[in-house]
Amino acid sequence: MAPTVVVSLMLMLGACGRGPSAKVATTQWLIEGLSADVQRFRQERGVLPRGLWSPGGKDPSCLERTEATLDTWAGPIVYTVIGGSRFELMSLGADGVRGGEGEDADIVFEFE
Repeated sequence: MAPTVVVSLMLMLGACGRGPSAKVATTQWLIEGLSADVQRFRQERGVLPRGLWSPGGKDPSCLERTEATLDTWAGPIVYTVIGGSRFELMSLGADGVRGGEGEDADIVFEFE
């Protein structure tokens, strides 16, 4: 299946509210897209961005976004530089609180 078809299907499932797995899958997809933006920033500038966005998009040390990126539960996706070239992107799940199970579980990806 072509990547655009898979992405479209994931977005449709998330929008139709087909249960926790659709929202989790859509949030994972959003995080993977953000990681590509962070890695592109690092490749172009030689450093990781200081943040995912800045008001007005004016801070050159952040990604060129003017709004926070939200997960499928309308919570912010948290960006943390772990050290060196490693970073983490995390959604706090449906409840917006660390930890949890099922739909409330954190979705965490670590990248190098």
